[in-house]
Amino acid sequence: MLDRLAFSTLGCPGWSLEEIADNAAAMGFSAIELRGVKEDLDVTLIPGFGALAEEAIKGKPLRYCGVNTSIFLSDPSRNAENIKEARRTADLCAELGIPNIRVFGDAFPEGRTKAQTIKAVAEGISEISEICGDKICVLLEVHGEFNRSEVLAQTMESLSAGTNAGLIWDIEHSYRVYGNDIEGFYNVVRPYVRHVHVKDCLIENGKTEARLMGEGGIEVEKIIGMLESGGYQGLYSFEWEKRWRPSIAAPEAAFPAFVNFMRRISADEKHLGNGKAMP
Repeated sequence: MLDRLAFSTLGCPGWSLEEIADNAAAMGFSAIELRGVKEDLDVTLIPGFGALAEEAIKGKPLRYCGVNTSIFLSDPSRNAENIKEARRTADLCAELGIPNIRVFGDAFPEGRTKAQTIKAVAEGISEISEICGDKICVLLEVHGEFNRSEVLAQTMESLSAGTNAGLIWDIEHSYRVYGNDIEGFYNVVRPYVRHVHVKDCLIENGKTEARLMGEGGIEVEKIIGMLESGGYQGLYSFEWEKRWRPSIAAPEAAFPAFVNFMRRISADEKHLGNGKAMP
């Protein structure tokens, strides 16, 4: 499991591409999930980014595991913009051998039924998958109204035949809806989970506050135990939302805390769903 740790660059908005790669290698990560570099949130708009990104990890035991887009598929007014971003992202993924791109379903807009929105999101995922080709998986994030098992299952079941797609399970987002009573949710989404965003938080007076790993209310060990027992073989990516929440801890503290947390539960058999040590 410890060779399956990644982080999103959302957590280090002050780092250059070179600092991102150097710190990832030094801290024990094996993959980097792209969500902005410095002031640029959309890395596909950075001139020559592919070559710069390739150079940054050259000679390091690192890879890029995904590009997290700002594609929101539930809003029909964004369709043209979404397709343009999808094409740019697909080109970058092909250049760097990146296997995943992230998209959102997000909200249920006024004036449209839930069924209509689910259908539109599924059609959007299928269209983007055609643009990306069979080597790139389109991942819908567990987020917003697309944060409930029945909605996610209906969306995945509505995809066109041959669509290469799955889910990013953001465990904080599901925690907001289900708390730690998560088994029923997981049993539904399990066949579709391809990537996991790991984080911890506290919810007080309806407000979510980020916490370092192990200092919040999410039973992360339980979730990882279920995933490992269920045959999950993907990455565990730390999504520390420093870009959106400047007051939370610096990545120099938060990222090593995540790695140390994962090392501890990897070595501690009592946290595993199947009673066996994780590899």
